[in-house]
Amino acid sequence: MQLTDLVVPLYHIDTSEHNEKFCKGSFFPSNEQGEWCGKGMYFWETFSNANKWLVSRSDNTEVKFSMASASLRCNKEDILDLTNVKSSEALYSIAQLLAAKYDVGLDLSKIGAVINFVHETLALQQASKNFSVVKIFGSYPRNHSHGLVAYIESKMSHSRRVKSPHATELVKIIYAVRENELLHDRKIIDPQEEAQTYEFSI
Repeated sequence: MQLTDLVVPLYHIDTSEHNEKFCKGSFFPSNEQGEWCGKGMYFWETFSNANKWLVSRSDNTEVKFSMASASLRCNKEDILDLTNVKSSEALYSIAQLLAAKYDVGLDLSKIGAVINFVHETLALQQASKNFSVVKIFGSYPRNHSHGLVAYIESKMSHSRRVKSPHATELVKIIYAVRENELLHDRKIIDPQEEAQTYEFSI
């Protein structure tokens, strides 16, 4: 059995029906073509970010939603890590080269479509290197919390928040997984029980 470089715990929010099936081996990838990670099944990197999304989804519908967790097991080269500037630059360059080579009118403002185009083109070329996972930052400027980092940021002047590097809770890490077999240890999470593991006791 081949060992993997990375094991990353992830969280997924979906309907209870879908999550039950996911835990039994099903896979529910998105066909996203717009502003996110392109095709794949989407996951949050942290419980708290997943839980905020769960609350948001549950408040806006009568459909029952739940949280599932899984372990992403893969190698470094399997991940297109767009939280890394060099990877983002490389994606931009290869997308332009492939679009010119195949005379494709690619809208570079639609990151999901760009990611899908590059992945599909590399697959058709049977390239030696392709990706199965996309990792990206999501900006959530209205997603305020009551934590220490959020408190400190709220005390900053607007100009400092905009112009100066500083700690923030407004950036979230999201994964889009394209291959079902990379996801292991699937289970339904009870948010109340999980939340207790992050609490301090004095």
